[in-house]
Amino acid sequence: MSLTGYVLLFIGACFLIYFGADVFIDGLKDLCEKHNFSPFIVGLLILGVDPEESVASIFASIENLPHVAIGNVIGNTIIALAIVFGLPALFFSLTFESVPRFYPLLLCIR
Repeated sequence: MSLTGYVLLFIGACFLIYFGADVFIDGLKDLCEKHNFSPFIVGLLILGVDPEESVASIFASIENLPHVAIGNVIGNTIIALAIVFGLPALFFSLTFESVPRFYPLLLCIR
C-alpha cells in the first residue's frame, strides 16, 4: 500500500473513532435516562477506562507484545497528564509576587 493509502486509511479511522464515540456517548446518555443513573458516575466508570486504550492493550497482549501494552499504558498516562496540566496553561496566566530574600532563610532556620 502506498503512503497515500495509509494517509487515507488514517483519516478514515479518525472519522470512525469520532462518530463511534458520538454514538457511544449518546447510548450512555440514553442508558442514564432510562435507568435513572447519575451521568457523572457513569462517565467516571465507563469513560474513565479509555476503551480504545484498553482494546489496544488487550490486542497487544494477545499478540504476545507486552512491551507495546505497557508502553500504551505509560504513554496514555503521560498524554492525559500533559493535557490536564497543559490546557489550563493556554487559557490562564499566573501572576507572581516577589518575596523578600530572607524568607527562604527563615525556612532553613526553623
